[in-house]
Amino acid sequence: MAVFHRPTNPEQRERRLQAEAAQSAALIVFQRMAEGGELDDATISAHAVLFDVWDKAQPLTAGCIRRCPESGELFRNTKLPDPRTRSEPKPPSKALEQWAVVDSGLETFALVAETGGKKVSK
Repeated sequence: MAVFHRPTNPEQRERRLQAEAAQSAALIVFQRMAEGGELDDATISAHAVLFDVWDKAQPLTAGCIRRCPESGELFRNTKLPDPRTRSEPKPPSKALEQWAVVDSGLETFALVAETGGKKVSK
């Protein structure tokens, strides 16, 4: 079991705060790049835990990525809800007209492995 000690001197505290700030900044950059289409789906899926679980109270933006609360699968918002309707927000797995699955590529990888690398059509 690891035991963590709080830094006692100001220099150690400052280094810890700098490291935490750098980690937060890296998370923001990764999320923005993913939501802006600059990263492929396999890379995004490999870091699924970095994305928020969908919550009906959380505001949506075009292209935002959320984890499904039921399955943990990643979804990208493709269409913002119509503000004129007063319907209850639905999780991504129940509103596929508004969300697209972020493909991990694992199914394709499994198919290639299964066929020995030969091209097959589904």
